[in-house]
Amino acid sequence: MTTRIGLLALALVPALVAAQTPPTPTPLPTPPGVNPPAAAVARSVIPVDRVVAIVGDQPVLWTQVLTAINQRRAQGMTLPADSAGQAALARSILSELVDEEILVQKAKELKLEASESEIATAVDRQIRNVRSQFQSEEQYRTELRNAGMGSPRNTGAHCSSSSGSRISSKRHSESCGSSQSR
Repeated sequence: MTTRIGLLALALVPALVAAQTPPTPTPLPTPPGVNPPAAAVARSVIPVDRVVAIVGDQPVLWTQVLTAINQRRAQGMTLPADSAGQAALARSILSELVDEEILVQKAKELKLEASESEIATAVDRQIRNVRSQFQSEEQYRTELRNAGMGSPRNTGAHCSSSSGSRISSKRHSESCGSSQSR
């Protein structure tokens, strides 16, 4: 009887061990034109946004840099053809984003807040400026959708949040400039 129990326990050991081992993922087929080692790396890496700078306690994300580059491209800027030029552009925009965040934080510290009417006026002006770059309303709406902003209403909401910060930081810059000139 004990021999049977011992044999049964030995038979169950592989099943118990297998239950404790996580399953190995089934490899996905390799896309055409991609080397299998590169495909394996691509499958094992999950794309996540990354922090490229920290200003005070606020991170500046790589997607913010890319968004700023894309906004400038939409305004007519052409990207440098070489990778060194593209890296220099990204560093320049990152520097501008860091400077802007420093101003925003200082404006908050000094309680230099923009009013709702100032924000609304700035947003309306910015939307009119962008809209004037398109020949038709349909072309404007298509570009908004392509940029991931949906409708003009969504764009206004996006601009409101960034414009409030910009107005506050501009006030801080102006107050610093006026106090320094005295």
